[in-house]
Amino acid sequence: MGNEETDEKRRITPEKVFKRLQAKRLDLTLQRRKRKLCKIKSNGGKKQGKLTIEELRRCKGFDEISESEANELIDSLFQLAIIIYNLKE
Repeated sequence: MGNEETDEKRRITPEKVFKRLQAKRLDLTLQRRKRKLCKIKSNGGKKQGKLTIEELRRCKGFDEISESEANELIDSLFQLAIIIYNLKE
């Protein structure tokens, strides 16, 4: 009985291989995310102000945005950033 159980555990099946590959890929993905997060944290030490209208207009698709629309969008993005920052902590 004991030998049959250990033999079954040792048997390599496609399902086991697939699960191991998925786990390895997930681990690599998590490691990459941690590295990116560390880079962001190390670069994020300096405080930055709000996005300016000029910076917004340099982004693709926003080159012809009106000043009032730009201000509204900048305020919305700033509020969203605050919400996300508070959720993070």
